[in-house]
Amino acid sequence: MPTFMLQGSTAVNFPARAITVSVRAEGTTAVRLVALSGGSELVGTVAPRPDLLIIPAVADQVVVRLLPIGATRFDESTVVHVSASVPGDDPGAEASRAVLDPVSLAGLDARDVLILDADAGLIRIRGVRVAAKLRLSALGMTARVATRELLGVESVDDISALDVRVAIDESASFRTRVLDRNLADVLDMFAGILAVIAPDRRVGGATVGEGVHPVTVAGLESLSETLVQALADRRPSSGFRSGHRDLRGFSPDGNAMTYVITDAVPADVADLERADRIPGEARHLVVLGEDSAWQVQVPPTSPSTLIPIVPGGPSLAERCLSDPALLPRLIRSVLVGCFPPGTSAHERVSR
Repeated sequence: MPTFMLQGSTAVNFPARAITVSVRAEGTTAVRLVALSGGSELVGTVAPRPDLLIIPAVADQVVVRLLPIGATRFDESTVVHVSASVPGDDPGAEASRAVLDPVSLAGLDARDVLILDADAGLIRIRGVRVAAKLRLSALGMTARVATRELLGVESVDDISALDVRVAIDESASFRTRVLDRNLADVLDMFAGILAVIAPDRRVGGATVGEGVHPVTVAGLESLSETLVQALADRRPSSGFRSGHRDLRGFSPDGNAMTYVITDAVPADVADLERADRIPGEARHLVVLGEDSAWQVQVPPTSPSTLIPIVPGGPSLAERCLSDPALLPRLIRSVLVGCFPPGTSAHERVSR
């Protein structure tokens, strides 16, 4: 049986015959296959079992989708193995088979896995992009799954994807957030979120005082360590300019979100709000502070999120991993302002 691996943008051409798609699932959520054409279920398919689907012919583009059985979404342990095959030229000849790398369905309510196109008397089969495998912290992995659950996708499409910069206050007053690990936990959370909203996009960092000091981020796996170390290497600043002009232009050819992380509403908040109104230059203020202090501050008109800190209490990671409601609430807030109105991502965040 000739077997072809569908990795990345790889595609394989098969003879224009009936295609059998099968899925084997690991985890507690059962899986079923459906074929869609033009957004509707393809007429004429045969499903002897939920995990087996026969597509007699392909005229227009067909998308093979996985759906959970008996649940609204796949559990965190669900991993699937998908293959598509066509019979050989002669009776008894070996079938040809295309196989996807294992796909995680954690937190998703559906997942497209294969795209089939008619191509000059052949059927062209390719896999739908699989998100990169990342080694994140426990909080990062949980945040990634929670973001998938909120948005309903493994990673957002190109229309919604963003370049992201994380800018951190380097003033002396903010340094306690390094010592109590809350900054590292917030950055771990962001690594999981960005894995979904910034797939294959530019991610950078900066420390900000009176000036802006760019930080190169090699990847999401090192986001927290890199930015915490960069802050530790800087001499504490006496000031913090959240709306600094040098934070502009991170993504001159696309849309960017700059998350500004500090411990209170900054004095130059009006400059931050003005920057947010520049096309392609979205801003989101993230404040690591106590609820009581936040209540007496006036938040910006641009998007903002309070990350509640408990002095002397459990860390943010401990609270997020033990409280099933806290992390999804924070993620929903962090995603405000990220997506264009009318997109599925914007609608889901706005619910």
